[in-house]
Amino acid sequence: MGPFTLTHEVEFPNNWPSKGVDPPTDFKIPDPPLMPQPYALRKLPLTSRFTPTSNLYTGPGKWSQVYRGVFDTPSLRSIDAVLKIYVWDCFPHVQSDEDASYESLPLPYSVPDSYRNTEEIMAWTESWAYGKLSHLQGTIIPQFYGAYLVKTSEESKAHFAVAMSFVNGIPFPQRAAALGGEITGNQQWYPLALALFKGVYELEKSGICALDIRDGNVRVVSSLAGEYPVFFDFAFARPISFEDETLDEIHRVKSGRKTDLSGLRKLIRAVTGYLTPEEEQRAWAFAHWARKNHGDERWMQEWGSNAMQRLEPNDRE
Repeated sequence: MGPFTLTHEVEFPNNWPSKGVDPPTDFKIPDPPLMPQPYALRKLPLTSRFTPTSNLYTGPGKWSQVYRGVFDTPSLRSIDAVLKIYVWDCFPHVQSDEDASYESLPLPYSVPDSYRNTEEIMAWTESWAYGKLSHLQGTIIPQFYGAYLVKTSEESKAHFAVAMSFVNGIPFPQRAAALGGEITGNQQWYPLALALFKGVYELEKSGICALDIRDGNVRVVSSLAGEYPVFFDFAFARPISFEDETLDEIHRVKSGRKTDLSGLRKLIRAVTGYLTPEEEQRAWAFAHWARKNHGDERWMQEWGSNAMQRLEPNDRE
């Protein structure tokens, strides 16, 4: 695979893309552009390149095409990083329903036919999220290297993309299972599961929700200080609150936060199992341990105890 050309660096506004983003008037236009253009483009030297070394997540029916490779730009010299490219023709709604009608107004949130699911807006959203979480970069989220326009071939159009550091980690369920999460009574995996919950608390405390928490977006990494989860993929994130409750409802903040809790529960149950009473009790035993040993901590009192409740065996949401 040859190098990709980085044509421009994109400087998005600092706000989440709700201000200045109106539904397009013609939904039959593929990947409708924002008008007027709310961001600035800085032309890069013709020698600016990203050379892929491996495909991390590519193919049709995906919201992004993700590559690991090496950057060569004025600000990023020979850096091993990840480039996440938004390619409209590979989006799920294009692949799954090419004859879909766009006559009615799509919903303003993350469903396949949402008017927010364009290359521009998804890159803007992800850039906003990393900016909002700048104090966590390099710890529980990757280091962010900016947004770009990228041509994957000489003939192709330029696509919006974002760049971040590569996370060399293990999927959370795999690592937690290796620590004994599938064994009733084993507590060795508890500290890692606790770090998972605390990580989501830190992200929401920083002002964002709808974090798309799932196996593919969480990796466990090791350091001298121990093991901890790293979260990534914030293209569908949104603020945890708006100026008024009406906007909260329009942008489904409550649903986004509920989905975050559901994502946590699914990750834990991917480790412990959930098909039998014994398997469900493994997850519930972790919740009891966490509350007993960390109940006096501020994060647990503000958020964690309620989040742990989702692990209760009879919780079917």
